[in-house]
Amino acid sequence: KLATLRAEIDAANERAETSEQALKQLEDQQTDRDQELISYQNRIRRLEDEAQMREDQLDEAKQFQRDNEATLNESD
Repeated sequence: KLATLRAEIDAANERAETSEQALKQLEDQQTDRDQELISYQNRIRRLEDEAQMREDQLDEAKQFQRDNEATLNESD
């Protein structure tokens, strides 16, 4: 009977170790994915900032063109 209990304890300990290893692996994967997500969020933020800068430059160029056209029309 004592041997049976020891065998059950050993089996339970083995299952617990296996579960802990699986949990550790899942936690590591989650950490990797969290870091990847942060990286993507930072890249998105940089791209949005760059897009805004380009839109501002385009608006300035359009305004410059309108000003030049107005100056040419006044000269005529």
